[in-house]
Amino acid sequence: MSTPAPQKSNKQPAPQKHHPLRFLKSLLTNRFAWTVICILAEIIILVILYLLLYSNFFPVTILAVVFSLGITLYIINYYQNLEMRLLWAFIVVSLPIIGPLLFILFASNHKNQPLRAKADALRAELKSFYPDNPALKNLEQENPAVALQARYICETNHISLSEHTKTTYFPIGEDYFKQLLIDLEAAESFIFLEFFIICPGCMWNQILTILQRKVQAGVEVYVMYDDIGSIFTLPSRYYRDLEAIGIHCTPSNKFNSRLNGFHNNRDHRKIVVIDGKIGYTGGLNLADEYINIKKLHGHWKDTGIRLEGPGVTNLLTLFLTSWNLHSKTPLPPENFLPKNLRKPNNSKTLKTSDKQPKLLDNGYVAVYGSGPAPIYDQPVAKNVYLNLINSATKSLRIATPYLICDSEIMDALALAAEKGVDVEIITPHIPDKKIVNLMTRSNYLPLIERGVKIYEYKPGFIHAKSMLRDDDLGICGTINLDFRSLIYHFECAAWMYKTSSLADMSADFEKTKKSCLKITPETARLKQPLRLIAETLKVFAPLF
Repeated sequence: MSTPAPQKSNKQPAPQKHHPLRFLKSLLTNRFAWTVICILAEIIILVILYLLLYSNFFPVTILAVVFSLGITLYIINYYQNLEMRLLWAFIVVSLPIIGPLLFILFASNHKNQPLRAKADALRAELKSFYPDNPALKNLEQENPAVALQARYICETNHISLSEHTKTTYFPIGEDYFKQLLIDLEAAESFIFLEFFIICPGCMWNQILTILQRKVQAGVEVYVMYDDIGSIFTLPSRYYRDLEAIGIHCTPSNKFNSRLNGFHNNRDHRKIVVIDGKIGYTGGLNLADEYINIKKLHGHWKDTGIRLEGPGVTNLLTLFLTSWNLHSKTPLPPENFLPKNLRKPNNSKTLKTSDKQPKLLDNGYVAVYGSGPAPIYDQPVAKNVYLNLINSATKSLRIATPYLICDSEIMDALALAAEKGVDVEIITPHIPDKKIVNLMTRSNYLPLIERGVKIYEYKPGFIHAKSMLRDDDLGICGTINLDFRSLIYHFECAAWMYKTSSLADMSADFEKTKKSCLKITPETARLKQPLRLIAETLKVFAPLF
């Protein structure tokens, strides 16, 4: 006698109730939430104390007014670019009690001074390794105008211009990742990785597997990630997990509950250095969306550049500077620099970094870094972009996920178009941040009306950060056309003149345009509610 099959009940299980105490526990054990709560609590305590003194102690009232006026004068006379001055002057004047406090906590650079002293010492040490700059002298003979731009990069970064560096351009993240795995497998001496975001998944797990094998084979592996950039993707003490398997690791700018304006200065760089011979930079982080395994905003288009040869040394010194700035265990540069740059009697020799093949690729390369004041005396990222824009005579091709830049860059782009330069910009059609995209779109019409052509990448999100001038001078790296990249963040990029990869960048731009929607004055014009929101947000654009 067969047993009848049990009948499935149509009754749906009751939804699980979320107990308030359980929610509170999860909130307080969340590192990001707890840190933000602590910072807000500190701000509230300071503001309450200030208000009590301000309203009940007359001398404090007088001092507060004088102090606000002093801060405003300082902002107007000394503080960064026009948009930054307007924003903070507006905040201080509108909030005479709280505004100056906010400025001191989040916008002044006094807390960066100790790091500035440390960075200066590191740069001076690295500069002492570099010989004369023969490639720059050659470029001065070949093209004095371009040599001036190269000299600016070399002087601000304390580096030498490089010749005979082979450059390979990757038009998509999948190609970048495929070659990166091959190069990591071939590492013999050391591997440096520095990224804004690391996220466990297909991409990072494959890389980590290789790194573990390399550590077991005696290769030294050093990993850096930005603590806030990876705050939602990595555990709070992930660096300990890597150290447990033999990988040296340090999070940069560790997020903590103390009021600190340096939290605003993130490490947005993407750097790979293998044996001092091969290097990578570009827009890609180590997360699955960058190679389209994970779909977030349609098709994700990113770009990267691979260097092989002398130009890799610039990337190497950038990594060493970052590591020694943030780590408690500094790395001696002489242990990793190529043999021709090492000082005599160094304590350690790395066998593979001694071998620097002379790769005959026409052109010049300089990988440069930029970062916040006062660690960097100047906004290097912005100035290099301006140099390219202002020197264009035929064409200017730009790919950027965001277009939220100051009036100086906006005017330079418009002026180039009015001079007859073919200025074209590609931005995403599917945004990753709607408010930021609204601010980007609010800048379309003023540029289009002055002759700039703007396209949106219809398949999805373009994360590339590149600029190509007259097809002979280009930049590929981590620098967006927004205030964060140009002013606040630590960034890097490869500056290239007459390298073979520039033709590939040009071809990729033209191919990408075929998948884009051209923006017209009609489609660029925002409707009234959005226009009002965008115009209000523009005042606060330097905060985005």
